[in-house]
Amino acid sequence: MNGRRIRTPDQRLRVFVSSTLGELAQERATVRDAVQQLRLTPIMFELGARPHPPQALYRSYLEQSDVFIGIYWQSYGWVAPDMSISGLEDEYVRSAGMPRLVYVKRPAPDIQPGLVALIGRLKDEDSASYKSFRDPAELHDLVLDDLAVLLTERFDAVDEGAAAPEDVPTNLPVHPSSFIGREALRGELRGLLRSRDVRLVTLTGPGGAGKTRLALEVSADVVPDFADGVFFVDLSAEHEPDEVFAAIVRAVPLPGTTEDPPREALARGLRNARMLLVLDNFEQVTDAATGVSELLQRCPHLTVLVTSREFLRVRGEIRVAVPPLSLPEPTTTLAGARGSEAVRLFVDRAAALVPGFALTDENVTDVAAICALLDGLPLAIELAAARVNLFAAHELRARLEKRLDELRGGPRDLPERQRTLRRTIEWSTELLRDADRAALAALSVFSGARISDVEAVMERVSALGDLDVVECLGSLLDKNLLLNALSGDGRPRLAMLRTIRGYAAEQLDSRPDVAEAVRRAHAEHYTDLARQWQGCFGPADRDDVLATLSVELGNLRAAWSYWVSAGDIVGLNDLLETLWGYYDQQGNYREAVELGNDLLGVLALQPETPERVRDEIAVQTSLARSMIAVRGYTAEVERSIRIAIDRSDAVEHARQRFSVLRSLATLHILRADIASGDVVGRELLALAEQQREPALLADAHLVLGVTAMGRDIAESLRHLDESIEQCDAQRTSQVQFRVGPSPGVVAHLVSGLLLWHTGFPDRARLRIDRGIEVAAEIGHPYSAAYAWFHGSLAALWQRDLGRVAQHAEEILRIAEAHDYPVWRALAFILRGTAWIGSGRHDDGLAEVERGFSLYAGLSTPPVFWGELLAVRAAGCLMAGRLDHASDLVAEAAAAIWDGDPVEADLEILRGDLLLASPAPDSAAAEVAFERAAAIAGERGARISHLVAATRLAELRRGTPRAREAHAVLQDVYDSFTEGFGIPQLVAARALLDGGPATTPVES
Repeated sequence: MNGRRIRTPDQRLRVFVSSTLGELAQERATVRDAVQQLRLTPIMFELGARPHPPQALYRSYLEQSDVFIGIYWQSYGWVAPDMSISGLEDEYVRSAGMPRLVYVKRPAPDIQPGLVALIGRLKDEDSASYKSFRDPAELHDLVLDDLAVLLTERFDAVDEGAAAPEDVPTNLPVHPSSFIGREALRGELRGLLRSRDVRLVTLTGPGGAGKTRLALEVSADVVPDFADGVFFVDLSAEHEPDEVFAAIVRAVPLPGTTEDPPREALARGLRNARMLLVLDNFEQVTDAATGVSELLQRCPHLTVLVTSREFLRVRGEIRVAVPPLSLPEPTTTLAGARGSEAVRLFVDRAAALVPGFALTDENVTDVAAICALLDGLPLAIELAAARVNLFAAHELRARLEKRLDELRGGPRDLPERQRTLRRTIEWSTELLRDADRAALAALSVFSGARISDVEAVMERVSALGDLDVVECLGSLLDKNLLLNALSGDGRPRLAMLRTIRGYAAEQLDSRPDVAEAVRRAHAEHYTDLARQWQGCFGPADRDDVLATLSVELGNLRAAWSYWVSAGDIVGLNDLLETLWGYYDQQGNYREAVELGNDLLGVLALQPETPERVRDEIAVQTSLARSMIAVRGYTAEVERSIRIAIDRSDAVEHARQRFSVLRSLATLHILRADIASGDVVGRELLALAEQQREPALLADAHLVLGVTAMGRDIAESLRHLDESIEQCDAQRTSQVQFRVGPSPGVVAHLVSGLLLWHTGFPDRARLRIDRGIEVAAEIGHPYSAAYAWFHGSLAALWQRDLGRVAQHAEEILRIAEAHDYPVWRALAFILRGTAWIGSGRHDDGLAEVERGFSLYAGLSTPPVFWGELLAVRAAGCLMAGRLDHASDLVAEAAAAIWDGDPVEADLEILRGDLLLASPAPDSAAAEVAFERAAAIAGERGARISHLVAATRLAELRRGTPRAREAHAVLQDVYDSFTEGFGIPQLVAARALLDGGPATTPVES
């Protein structure tokens, strides 16, 4: 690096980013953002990987850079005629001597041999930091963390002519434990303390945030910059302003002796001193702030670093908030957890106590949860880690979820106030006024809040007296007992750390009368707000309302819990529509099930009335549909269905009866009781026509469209088209007890599949694609999963395996994000089938088995089972597992319902298996194909009819029935008006033209 001295981040270090241009465009942008986030200069010179690289130019850029970052995936890059290695590798080679960070994207199934060799070499040389990543977000975090560490370890410069550390007087205490995290903040503070323009820096944050330890670490870093010393002054025992300066005099060796008062002695003794004073725990003596300011004015080379739970509020003060340590994502991986500062601290301290303790796949979820429960506060985490010699991680997590007092017994060399988390928080509240303490306790009922909402709740509570809410909030904010941050909707919002909130809740509960009044006032206020949001889930308001509800969800659920405990059915009903609508829009049916169970429990305590029966049925049916979305068709669901069916006649109000009947129709269909579903569908249509509301009409026609599929496809399509027509984008959304996919999405997808079956492939593709678009437009996860699944079925029928695999990945992404076991199972089945079709037989069969194992555990409704077994049988046939395929076809034939569209395709599969066996049975296969042709012809399923006719024409070649079979195939083929590029029509055309027919395995 040419002997240059690289100093501090504010001098714009240059980071050279190397990669190929043919891939990783998003990743390069991510790295650039991470570099710029640290105020460094990214050198995005990527021509080294292009043909004819201007070598002199990119080598010049590289020589002027300070850090090398390589991001690789599969491409090795181009090798110029005059070079033996690619420009990509040349950049790596020429970066020798500078810090090198290399990141490789995984998986990389098509990685080129040259890149494999390069990666192997850099591993062997051990001269570069090497890490793998899966997506841009993970890469961003890795680069940001690694660069921050580099800034700390390699580019920590001192001023020219600075004193040697051993020559600088200091009384800084040395900690025996390692300092974890805060790399970027630590670098920022060093820069501030070294700046001649900065004289006073105040670190502020809640108790236990690690202010003192950070101040000590940063002060030790800059000892060489202060020739006259760095001195630490603990003010925790001081309570008067004059005592502050006396404590400083005791800590700092002043020249000579003097009888002057401490403040004057300091001003005279430090007038020309280049010194850093570290004043710890200043919140005890904030009245001394003006004296510190005067001292700085009289001592022009003095710098003061303060730790305090509130700012000094004097001129020239640089305020730096010390946040909690970074936490992992709630659903973190082992690699993701290791990137969390809080987790690293916990593991480090636990390992110091219990040798061999490490983060593993088994304990990572519990360790991450412990750190989150403790808000990432270093003190709390260290106290928790001290318990690993008594409890396993999952036991410690369970105990912490119940009580704050678990965190006690810290190291004996800690100050007494820091040996338990409770004592630390109490220390923070001892200086509060009575009004502030009352406000803090009352605020514990909020899950974050706007100031206006806090005021509205407090005004309802007479027991709090004449409280000046705004003044109290300001005081609590100043002392870091409240936090002020922007919420997800961009508005200012007050929040409280979980640990502080738990303590405040205990203080509130110590006064039961006040606690009851505050909690009721809170529930009433947020229930009033929920009423305002009812009916606001239509397209015009949806996004804004969902954003607001997402922010206020904790408060709404707290209100819900209050009304449940109070047995107040009115309060619950007022909240229900808004909460249910929110969870449905999020596709979060687990929470919807919880609401339903709560409501049924409260209803059971009410007197027996027609209204109670009506409400119970409405909840019961919706609960059953929600449980299907979450758990599949289980015995519990079956019980809910039977209760609802037995009592459904008790509901007379048209609109509420529609809601009940709509749920019953879905449940009948899922049980393959199509006839009962059709009866309910006709009553739904009558009610919808009576109400004349498009939303109800769309639902009713959808039900009838589904129930007519096995009886009359033309009628089914008419109903489905009408349902789509009624799903006007501008209609008001009826959200009460809405469950499952959007009617508009279902109508598009089901009609698209029917259009395929009836021989309109092009129209089918357009309809299916539009259904997927509608699901994306409404932003409803469950609808999206439904759309991708049915789209993948259509792709499978068209032998478009790439699209099947792509859709399966989308389904899996949604299933994992929202914990939908049914969709997770289906994604595995579809992905495995695509793998089988592409030649990965063993992998594909294992993946299909994985999906069916999940699905079998879900007690899947019979209405889906036949179709899934047919898909599985087709996969086994493609993989050559004929015996298993035959068993599956037999099982599927027993599982299908009367009129099931898959019936003809099963007969085709049966015939294909008979022909594919080691001893082909042509006669039996011919019978199976004839049955398929008859079923398909009778039902108007032209694609299946075409496939069956093609099989028969191929089988009867050279026989007396060849001409007849050819004529039948010609008639079926001539009935098509579109889709002539699909495999089924291509195979038929080839046979009709006299060439060999290349038949797909399944229809």
